[in-house]
Amino acid sequence: MAKILVVDDDLTVQLVLKNRLTSQSHEVAIAPNGEEALRQVQLLYPDLIICDWIMPRLDGLEVCRQVKADPELATTFIILLTMGDQITDRVQGLDAGSEHRSKRNR
Repeated sequence: MAKILVVDDDLTVQLVLKNRLTSQSHEVAIAPNGEEALRQVQLLYPDLIICDWIMPRLDGLEVCRQVKADPELATTFIILLTMGDQITDRVQGLDAGSEHRSKRNR
């Protein structure tokens, strides 16, 4: 069982991911924005963060950068979700330390 933090400002995405992941016996926490995600990461030390790229306040790239910059969290696996499918989007995500998956593939 993995501890997974879902970070998305869309309630539907939050609920769909939480339902699917908990049905697979994972422990799932939800953060509605990047600022809350960083608070929860410090408390939960999740195994995986599934994070929307574009959110108000703090976007997914910055969440990824800050998590990866913390030595205690640097090995946390992060998947960024985005509607963008440009090569530059993928490069930015990978440079920030994430595994990139398009929302179109869900």
